[in-house]
Amino acid sequence: MNIIRFNSEIMTVDHIKYLTYEIIKGLYFIHSKGIIHRDLKPLNILVNDNWDIKISDFGQSNVQNDHINKDYDLTKYVTTRYYRAPELSLNYSSNYNSSIDMWSVGCIIAEFFNKKVFLAAAKTEDYLDCLLEMLGMPEP
Repeated sequence: MNIIRFNSEIMTVDHIKYLTYEIIKGLYFIHSKGIIHRDLKPLNILVNDNWDIKISDFGQSNVQNDHINKDYDLTKYVTTRYYRAPELSLNYSSNYNSSIDMWSVGCIIAEFFNKKVFLAAAKTEDYLDCLLEMLGMPEP
């Protein structure tokens, strides 16, 4: 179920706090196993009538730990653009880590509060323009 679209009328700040806590708790578990989800978005957060959550759609995920894929270069084209971390759009590195999932969580939390996509952009250039407008130009 799309948490935001179907629950926007009844979602309170307490619901948002609870959902955020549960999402981060789930990510803590998968990250502790060396898994990077790489496609976290509201459609991949399943919620039932009791507000229990499940993180789903691990099709883009990758395992990276000391024993598995430790030297593997990760592809930069992952996650839905609206939830993609800036380092992926700017092609900084192919050895990114689970922090890209945390950026996605931040975008999801903003969407919980605004009831709309936080950084809606039709293409990567527009997405980067939105980031620069909001955050300013980074230091050289």
